[in-house]
Amino acid sequence: MKLIFTTTLLLLFPIFTHSQTTVKIGVVSDFEMAGVMSDFLHTELIGQIQKTVGSAYSIQLEDDNLFMAQRTPEAVVQSYQKLTPRCNIILVMGAVSLNGILQIKNYPVPTLVLGVIDPDVQGVPHSLTGTSGISNFSYLLASQNIREELVAFKNLARIDNITILFDSATHNAIADNKTSEEVELLMEDEGLKVNISPVLLNDIHNSLNKMPAQTQGVYIAMPYKFPGDEIQQIADYLIERNLPSFTMTKWQVNEGLMASISGNTGMDQLLKKTAVMVDGVLRGEDMANMPVALNTREQIYLNLSTAKKIGFSPSFDVLFSAELLEDGLANGRKEYSIEEVIEKAISTNLNISISKKDDEYAAQEIKAARSQYLPDINLSATAMQINQERAMAAIGQSEQSVSGTASLRQLVYSDEAIANIKIQKYLSEAQQYASQQEINNVILDVFVAYFNILEAKANVLIQKENYQSSKQNLELAQIRVNVGSSSNADVFRWKSEVANANQTLIQASSNEMLAHLNLNNLLNNTLAEDFKIEDMSIRGEFYKKHVSNFGEEYFNTPERLKMVTQFLIGEAQQNHPAKKQIEASMDVIERQRSISQRKFYTPTVAIQSQADDVWWRGGKASSAPPGSSFNYLSWNIGLSVSYPLFSGNRRRINLKKSIIDREQIEMQEERLNNDLALNVREKALRLTVAHTNLHFSQLSSKNAQQNFELVQENYKQGTVSITQLIDAQKAALQTKQAYAFSIYKLLVAHIQMEHAIGFFSLLQSPEAIFQLNQRFNQSMIEQYDVQNE
Repeated sequence: MKLIFTTTLLLLFPIFTHSQTTVKIGVVSDFEMAGVMSDFLHTELIGQIQKTVGSAYSIQLEDDNLFMAQRTPEAVVQSYQKLTPRCNIILVMGAVSLNGILQIKNYPVPTLVLGVIDPDVQGVPHSLTGTSGISNFSYLLASQNIREELVAFKNLARIDNITILFDSATHNAIADNKTSEEVELLMEDEGLKVNISPVLLNDIHNSLNKMPAQTQGVYIAMPYKFPGDEIQQIADYLIERNLPSFTMTKWQVNEGLMASISGNTGMDQLLKKTAVMVDGVLRGEDMANMPVALNTREQIYLNLSTAKKIGFSPSFDVLFSAELLEDGLANGRKEYSIEEVIEKAISTNLNISISKKDDEYAAQEIKAARSQYLPDINLSATAMQINQERAMAAIGQSEQSVSGTASLRQLVYSDEAIANIKIQKYLSEAQQYASQQEINNVILDVFVAYFNILEAKANVLIQKENYQSSKQNLELAQIRVNVGSSSNADVFRWKSEVANANQTLIQASSNEMLAHLNLNNLLNNTLAEDFKIEDMSIRGEFYKKHVSNFGEEYFNTPERLKMVTQFLIGEAQQNHPAKKQIEASMDVIERQRSISQRKFYTPTVAIQSQADDVWWRGGKASSAPPGSSFNYLSWNIGLSVSYPLFSGNRRRINLKKSIIDREQIEMQEERLNNDLALNVREKALRLTVAHTNLHFSQLSSKNAQQNFELVQENYKQGTVSITQLIDAQKAALQTKQAYAFSIYKLLVAHIQMEHAIGFFSLLQSPEAIFQLNQRFNQSMIEQYDVQNE
């Protein structure tokens, strides 16, 4: 029986798998059937529809059902009438084709128009619920609302004279419907002058030269993709003439146009929306009730590179709330890694530079101490005249004379001088450790500043998402009011929430700017104002290479935490620069104590020598008496030994002071050991908490976001109140922030631990890191052995 059943299924299976319904698509379009358009229709559009509807249908687009390059509405009507008996669905593309389709009152087959710019301007049916309201007819909006976008452009660029650019076919269609006059009238209330200008895609430069001379900004109403680089040509032209530009789609901002508020209305979204609507038709949905708008989020997109090129400075409100895009040239701006930032900090930070000057000063002190053993040589010359009464040739004293003196003193032995050389070496060593500690402090500050930027950047993205969610909820509330399922109270509340979210977003953007300023200040402002830094994560190379030496597995139980902490305390108490500095200071005090002791019995020995020569004599007694001569040169040399018998009891007092200093430094060392141990324990607990928070905040964020999406959908259906939705949104926001921040707090906690033990792996050689890991493993083995005894 089982065999028969299986055989039956196998026989039926090919029938089921090959049973498909053929769906023939017809197209009426303004556009030429060029290579790009052919690829778009046959490959992208039909491919997306086939992918969406699945294997139950075979979507076909035959060449006989393509009516391209329609020039008049009458030709469109004729083409449409030819398609209706042989096609299941008809797609319409272009303004001329739209005008022709609108002349038809009843649609015998489902008809879908792609790329409507503005229903009011183009005379397209539009219901309060965002649908066409006409059976077998619907369309896709390529723009949010052309009037709202023009007002947004006016406010953004602070202008009052805008030229709208249409491709020539769309312009002719609008002119035929006299909707250009309607656009101008609509703008009068906004204090805005609107001009409409056509663009011949094969002669863009000359077309743009015909724009009115009073044009202050240009709105590009061409949402379609074109075969070549037409949008880039338009962008280059406008940049050359310093004209701000505004477009319907974000992808054109990437091509060099300045701004847009219609986010994801690119070709991909149009394709997907088209496919979804075709799928709905095949499943029996009424086109009259299909939403015509794309599922977009209203967001300002600003190309900063273009803005800079035309000398446009956006307001802070725009800068803080917009999504900033950059073209290819701007993307060439250097992006600094944490390694590059640390290297730059070591070479440019002023605190480190000042500390290095202290090192240089200490080195000169050593040289000064050694110079006591260099000879002291003096030369002098004297021109002298005495009164005649004192001049006596017998004693060689002339009335006038010129003489010279040379003296030399060479220290042979001095315990104090020898000790001073050693003391200055110890002080220099202590200063070097102080400089190393200063470098460690700066590196920690740079790490924290770097992570603060990433944290602030993440917060901006989260606040932008919250801002968009609030605006989306406002739209839901407005729809509910339009259909009568809610009151205006919800709308007013959501407008308040949108304003609050925007204010919070501005504050978050301000904090990001301040974080950049703080990091640049640590680098002595050597980076460009708009510098970028690489993102970091716990899965990145930096974490794996430098931070994960002591991973989560060492902090997941109290016993392991205790063992790791014990090892790290030992490392800190042995290798921390502050500990090395205090040990060098102890050597200084010990040497000073030995000096005080040895002063009781060690002399100072020196060689002294002097030579005097009279070079010239004049006046009375300048000649020697008859039978004698003057002694012009005299010299002496001697060895001096000095020993202070009594110096006011200062030697004994200095000895007692040095003993007190040693006892004091020993207590300071003990206190430092305690402080280092406490600091390591604190950082170890922070690491433990950071690891735990990362896991739970991720779980909390995921669940809160899912809850928010469910509550939002229920609010849309009218089953929950606005209070519940606000609470869910705030919970999602807070948990998302907590998760994003927990990642960077974990990284900071690791860096703070390295600072606590005085060992930054980023500055160490691979050998030093290997030795640290060896000591760690050995310590773990020894502690395990002790526990098991």
